[in-house]
Amino acid sequence: LDAFASKYDATENTINLTASTQTVVPLTTTGVLKNITGNNANTLTITSDGTYKIDYLFQGSSNAAATLTLDVTKNTTQIAGSTITKEVTANSDESLQGSIIVTLQNGDEIALALESSTNATVTPTSGTSAYLNIVKLA
Repeated sequence: LDAFASKYDATENTINLTASTQTVVPLTTTGVLKNITGNNANTLTITSDGTYKIDYLFQGSSNAAATLTLDVTKNTTQIAGSTITKEVTANSDESLQGSIIVTLQNGDEIALALESSTNATVTPTSGTSAYLNIVKLA
C-alpha cells in the first residue's frame, strides 16, 4: 500500500453538541501512518492526490432523544455520501459507522464531525469510541 493512516479515540470525554451545528469528533491517538500525516489535532492530512477508502465509526450515548449525524469532512466541508444518520433514544449506546471511496488531494484535512438535531451531551462508549482509517487505493 502506498499510503494509509489511522486516528482513534478511547478517552470517554463528553462532547457537547449544539443543535444543527457540526462538532469535530476528538481523535486523540494517532495510529500507524504511511505517507499521510497525523500532526494536527483530530485530523489526518493527505500528502498525495489519489483515490482513497475511508472507514469511520463513532459509538456513544446522547443524554437526549435526538437525530445524530456523523460525517467525514474534507477541509471542514462534509464529503458527499459520507453522512450516517440515526434516531437515538436518551442514554442508550449507539453506533454510527460508514465507509466511502473518494478522490482527495495533497493537503486535504480529513476529520469526523458529529451533529445533533437538539442540544445534547454525548458520552463516548468505553474502549475505542471513534476511529478514522484512510487507505490510498490509486
